[in-house]
Formats: sequence, structure tokens, C-alpha cells
Amino acid sequence: MILHEVAHFALAPPERRALIDFGLGPGPDTRDRDSAEHAAALPILEREADEAAASLLGILWEAELGQPAL
Repeated sequence: MILHEVAHFALAPPERRALIDFGLGPGPDTRDRDSAEHAAALPILEREADEAAASLLGILWEAELGQPAL
């Protein structure tokens, strides 16, 4: 989970790093869903692609660190 969030930070351009949920809209653990949706900076298909890239990068880092890579 932590590596996934670090992957989001690493993949986000500097202007999105300070946005709620990196400007991707609310995620499953977002508490303030309205604010996160308002901060969304990408269309839905680009949000999904960014989410997939962060998931893959997090999994690759987990595997490299000898973690379960789920």
C-alpha cells in the first residue's frame, strides 16, 4: 500500500503532487470524496491509466524488495 502511494507521487508531475489524491479523484480510502473529486485534474480514462501505472510500479518495487508483490 505504501509503495503504491509512493509510486503515485513518483509518477505525478510536480503540479499534481500537492493535489488531493494526486489529482486522480477519490480512491477507495479517500475520506473527503467531494474535495478529491473537485481536485481531479485528469479525465477518467487518464485517471485509470495513471492508477494502473502506479499499481504496476508498486508491485515491481515490492518484488524487488522481496515482498509479496500483490
